Amino acid sequence: VQGQGSVDLSSDLWLRSGTLLSGRFRAVHYPDSFYGIGPESTLDEREEMTRRFVELNLGAELPVLGRRLRVGPRVHARAEEIRDVTPGGLVAAGAVPGSNGFSAIGFGLGVAWDSRDRKLWPMRGAFSQASYLYYPGAIGRNDGFGRGSAEGRLFLPLGRGRVLGLAALYEQVHGQTPFSLLSKLGSTRYLRGIREGRYRDEVAWATQAELRVPIEEGVAAALFGAFGDVGKDFSSLSARTLKIGGGAG
Repeated sequence: VQGQGSVDLSSDLWLRSGTLLSGRFRAVHYPDSFYGIGPESTLDEREEMTRRFVELNLGAELPVLGRRLRVGPRVHARAEEIRDVTPGGLVAAGAVPGSNGFSAIGFGLGVAWDSRDRKLWPMRGAFSQASYLYYPGAIGRNDGFGRGSAEGRLFLPLGRGRVLGLAALYEQVHGQTPFSLLSKLGSTRYLRGIREGRYRDEVAWATQAELRVPIEEGVAAALFGAFGDVGKDFSSLSARTLKIGGGAG
């Protein structure tokens, strides 16, 4: 037991016009690990710490082109402090941005395309989204940075209830981005089985395929595989450090 705790509140509101209003608030106390930056970080570089932060995400997506295309503004605010760091490490030495905590507000734009036949367990169609937010150094306690991401998913019906899902993700940051907001791999979305933040850098990308096969009503099996990597910039990405994951459930 590490004493982790969080409050997570989120809501999506669809207006009759087709506009989507979304909001999410989180307050987190999270004993965590930092393994350094780059695709070749090792377990020996692991540093313990505790992150405490509150953040708020707000967005509005206005319908365009028959409501399948949505475009609108986004705002992200976050205040974070770092405690209980491992002595002698990069975080303790203040060698990475955000080591002493930060506060920032990002303003940007999001675009989404959705042609799926349903939101949950889609059988066909596509979903893609892209966003960019800039966090000016004049607001909060930071030196200014930006974050952008693009993600796409495609669902192909194979008959008899079987579906092949394909997905890809690209993220990139610039400026003095706090280490906790760097592009990273892992978590339950891409490269499941790798701890979120195990690998992080200015650029991260991943691609994934998942086959879903129905067994009986309300029960299905899934087989998935993924690969991806992180790097300083796009040109530094290399197949030599490729990360691979997969599984079934």
